[in-house]
Amino acid sequence: MKTPNKDTTPGGFLPQTRNDLLGLINKTDAELDKHPTRRQALNRLRAAGLTTEDSFKKASPSQVAAAHRAYFDHVLAPAGGFDAIETIRDDHAASALADVMFQHGASGGTLILQRAINQRLKELDESIHLNEDQKMGPNVLTYYNHLVSEQGSRDLLLDQLADERRRYMEENNQPIGPGEETRFNYYRG
Repeated sequence: MKTPNKDTTPGGFLPQTRNDLLGLINKTDAELDKHPTRRQALNRLRAAGLTTEDSFKKASPSQVAAAHRAYFDHVLAPAGGFDAIETIRDDHAASALADVMFQHGASGGTLILQRAINQRLKELDESIHLNEDQKMGPNVLTYYNHLVSEQGSRDLLLDQLADERRRYMEENNQPIGPGEETRFNYYRG
């Protein structure tokens, strides 16, 4: 996972990651019951002693590690949580997906994935099209996994993913510094 840098809040969390996790803490039982992995994520946070904004600021490395796992259980809940990353056949592609979700949050990361997948499906003349609704679901990971299972397609999808990250940041007036350029290029195919 990402190591703390100038973009992290105290405790080693990116602002969006911290906000998503704090949102998880405030979910109702009915919301948690919709996706068992969200309840599992909340339980991980509680077990690590991360239940308030202040506790995130003072998190130890082991608490940060527990929170990162909880984060993926939360943002990938409709697709199976953290374990869904393990189903991706290509390690580099799995890392790229995890980084997108981690860096851009649940809704932003999902939109970036949906756009990249849709562009690749369009290039393949597929009639399938994912809704670009910023909602993670099993279809997003199913199509992602399918598109990265063949080397040429994988490379094109990862290039598209990098392009969509840039587009998303530009649309949201987020600065793109040298560190982001390096990150985009690292995850290219």
